Amino acid sequence: WIQPIRKVPENLPASVSSSNSPPPPKKFHPIKADHVQKALDVDSDKHSGFQAVSYCVKLGKGQENFMEVHQKLLDELNTHGK
Repeated sequence: WIQPIRKVPENLPASVSSSNSPPPPKKFHPIKADHVQKALDVDSDKHSGFQAVSYCVKLGKGQENFMEVHQKLLDELNTHGK
């Protein structure tokens, strides 16, 4: 079981802090544990990948923007995809 995670940028705006992040899972696979900096608990509605990307791209503004990320990906694929 793999949970979407995000890497927190070094220079976060003052409005975004790691204290806004949910608590990490209690356990990670031992091989991965040293590499995990933050964990993001996104809604379980089959959009978790887009929600995790939205959270990262929006620098912590929330996972609610996942449809914007989804649409931009579709636009990119329609423009440049085969």
